[in-house]
Amino acid sequence: MKELPTKPYFIRAIYEWCIDNNLTPYLLVRADDEICIPIGRIVNNEITFNIGHSAVSKLTLGNDAIHFSARFNGVLSDIFLPIGTIKEIFASETGQGMSFLLEETSEIKLKEINLECIPKPESTSHILTLPSNKKHQLRVVK
Repeated sequence: MKELPTKPYFIRAIYEWCIDNNLTPYLLVRADDEICIPIGRIVNNEITFNIGHSAVSKLTLGNDAIHFSARFNGVLSDIFLPIGTIKEIFASETGQGMSFLLEETSEIKLKEINLECIPKPESTSHILTLPSNKKHQLRVVK
């Protein structure tokens, strides 16, 4: 049996940690021909996304990709990010988080277009789908 990569599990863990601490989780993503993102938002071949409850809906943190809906200039857009393009996940308020080595993601070759190119993940196993406006109430007990 093929061992699953740890990167998506770390991403989900840091995301939950941010939410539990009332921090805003951000993703820093390599912006190239492998992802479908809003035109004009790329700086130095990178794009940063706020993936907090107030910024996105239908957030899915899967083993192969991260998928969510967000508004850019008032236009609702679906964003699909292969896990291999994620460079960092961090809390915007503190900068704490985790950086990752970039991977090659040859399976998905998308061009920067008007977000009409959202493929569906092949596998739905190990996907964490979170409600868009429900806050978690977990607390650290000492």
